[in-house]
This record gives sequence, C-alpha cells and structure tokens, in this order.
Amino acid sequence: MESGLMEPTLYSVEAIAILDNDGNRILAKYYGKAFPTAKEQKAFEKNLYKKTHRANAEVIMLDGLTVVYRSNVDLFFYVMGSCHENELILGSVLNCLYDAVNQILRKNVEKRTLLENLDVILLAVDEICDGGVVLEADSTSVVQRVALRSDDIPLGEQTVAQVLQSAKEQLKWSLLKYTRMNNDLRVAVVCSSNQNRSMEAHAFLSKKGFKVRSFGSGNQVKLPGPAPDKPNNGLLHMLDRNRRIKSHPERFQSCYEIFDVIFTVEERVYDQVVEELASRSPRELSPVHIINIDVQDNHEEATIGAFLVCEMATMMAESEDLDNDIDELLQEFESKAQRPILHTVQFY
Repeated sequence: MESGLMEPTLYSVEAIAILDNDGNRILAKYYGKAFPTAKEQKAFEKNLYKKTHRANAEVIMLDGLTVVYRSNVDLFFYVMGSCHENELILGSVLNCLYDAVNQILRKNVEKRTLLENLDVILLAVDEICDGGVVLEADSTSVVQRVALRSDDIPLGEQTVAQVLQSAKEQLKWSLLKYTRMNNDLRVAVVCSSNQNRSMEAHAFLSKKGFKVRSFGSGNQVKLPGPAPDKPNNGLLHMLDRNRRIKSHPERFQSCYEIFDVIFTVEERVYDQVVEELASRSPRELSPVHIINIDVQDNHEEATIGAFLVCEMATMMAESEDLDNDIDELLQEFESKAQRPILHTVQFY
C-alpha cells in the first residue's frame, strides 16, 4: 500500500503561461520535462487555448497536467501542475499571479499594458515560482519585492507608478552596470526590412547604453502587419520611432563595419548574414558571434523580441571572457526565453 503513495515534493508547478485572445504566447515558463522543446510547447499552448477560450470551467485536465486558469479582457492566465497536484495550491499560485499583475498594471489588465511592462511582470513571475518551486503566494509581497522600495517611502504609501518607476530604475542601473563591464561591445541587429523588429531592438539597446546599429537583409522594404488584407494600426507609431533613431533603413550587405555580436530575428535572415560574411575575405580575423532569436514581424512580438535581445546582450556584456562563456550563456538564455537559438561564429 505504501508503494502507491506519492512522495512529497517542493516542485508543484510545471508551467506558467499568459496567452492573448488569439492564443499567442505573451509569456511562458516551463519548469518540468513534459514539453522539452519549443515546438512541443507551442503545440500544447495552441491546444490549451482551444480547450479553454470558450469554456466556463476554471480547471481542466490536459495532456496529463492539471491546469487552472482565468481570463480578463484579452488575456488568459494559466498555471499547470502534474495530474497529482492539489488544485488548491495551483489555484493560489494563479490568484497570486493575477493579483500581482493587477496591482502592477494598476487594474488595467490588458495585452498592450502588459507588453509595455513585460520586464516587471517577468520579475513578478520569478518571485512567485523558481524552477517549479512555489516561493510566494501573497501578491502584495510579490509586488513589494519587485518594486525594490524607493528611498524611505513605505510601499503602502507609494503609487503604482512610483512602484513601477522604482523597479525600472533598478533594472536600468543594473543593465548599465553590466554594460560598463564590457562597454566596447559592438552590437548589430538585423531583420528583413529594418523597419520593425530590428528598429525596436535598436531603440531598446540604445536606451541601455549599447553601441548598436540596425539593418535589413532584403532588397525591398516591407511594412509589418497581421496579414496583407488587415490594417496596420501601429504604423504611424513605428515610423515616428524610426525617424527618431536614424534617417533611413540600411542594408546589412552594404555595411563593412566590424561588430562583436550580430542578432538576427528569423532563420532566413540569419542564413543571409552568415552567407554574406562567409563570402568576404577575412582581413583582421576578428570573431563575430551571430545569434538568431525567432521573432514574428508584428508590433507586439517586436517588443518582446527587443526585450529578449537586450537581455541576451546584457548577459554577454557582463561576461569577462565572452568567447569562452558564450555556450553556457546561450544555454542559460535559451532555457529562460523558451525559444530556440541559433549561433555561429564568423571572422572579419
């Protein structure tokens, strides 16, 4: 009879996810081994959304997991555990997650606001759960830790704007500190048209103090959108951002500047950059790391992609010996980002 009992464990959570009202991932962290690859995770999330977006229940069993969830406006919040996990524990984690997001976003829990504050939300998720172990189930404590209290003002007397500003300032100085450790790091970001994804990352990296340039790899400039027959509501904002950064799009194949790292945002662009550098005769034998992170060409994904590129660049800037540390850094980043990474080295 004893053989049928499950041994107690601290690892209660298999995954936490936030999807939009089309089933696209906004944020996801997988702690267990149920879905080890990005492809399997994407398929699971698609099925999860299909099963829950019109359902009235708050808990379902799916692919051997117990899933608790709730929705608000255009967002779906999920917490998943094993089929043996207590639903009340998972429910407390879900409530903590939602309530913390609600406090951070000042009760404006919707997709656009969440994307604008994604860095703070990611910190909150890490405060709630680490490696599948539930660390905190009280939303006020989570927000308190994320806020990193500013000066001597008690958290209860701060506005939500002050809380967020404090967290962002702490992140900014932390990132700047890491950048100064390797302030000669030369960064390039390449997408297909140098209009959306590479420009958003350019803006992020520039604000963090990186030496950065952005490029396209294609022969023509194409504007992003959900589909050819659907309007692009963020076009004017995108063009206004771009003109503040530089006067015109640039093509990577026309640039002979030397970089330490080149980020690409889709595999086709990655192949074009690798092919271009391989076709050039090496002059200085200076190594350049080429890293691909797949990012869809729309405004929401561009923001997420820019955050991921900035995080990876910060990890590289922090390294005292990048060439020796790069494999370990990429493995760590791929695990955190839950996206497949391509990497190679070329020489100038």
